Amino acid sequence: MVNIKVVPAIMDGLQVAAISTQAIQTWDRQIVKVIRSAGAVPLATPPEVFFLPRDLGGMGLTSLWDRTSKSRIGNECLALNDVSFTPEGEEKASTLAQVARVMQTHEDVTATWANAVKQDLERLNMEIVLTRNNISTQARRDAETAKKRTQRGPGRYIHRRRHSGHGEKRTKNRMGLVTILNP
Repeated sequence: MVNIKVVPAIMDGLQVAAISTQAIQTWDRQIVKVIRSAGAVPLATPPEVFFLPRDLGGMGLTSLWDRTSKSRIGNECLALNDVSFTPEGEEKASTLAQVARVMQTHEDVTATWANAVKQDLERLNMEIVLTRNNISTQARRDAETAKKRTQRGPGRYIHRRRHSGHGEKRTKNRMGLVTILNP
């Protein structure tokens, strides 16, 4: 019931609110306290057992701290990747991406979004890495191919049917298209 009702209700607000890690950990401890008292769980049971999956011997409770960390990291990746590409294949960052990239420079300043993301990445032993973008290079190749087509004239890269049937006559029009005539 807690994973279905309580955690999603709290997580809904955490998508837009900047809540400290200590506050989220406090909420996790309060949820454990309520479950411990309602379920007559011994006090010696470590809090981590509550958040372990059931198949690993835990109780399967969803941690607000883990869910918030995953949400922050996911939102950071989405923001950093919010770009479009020019016809020349150059990356054009949106305002959101520009702000996210500037925020990364402030990751050592306490109580900033970038600092919270940095702490979450360290805790989960993860990192966000800039990789080469295949879309950009593909867009650049498409733009270069389009330039070649316009320089050499239209119709240069048109798929031509390969018919070699008996009695066919091939003619080529000024656009480079092949017409097959059957006599």
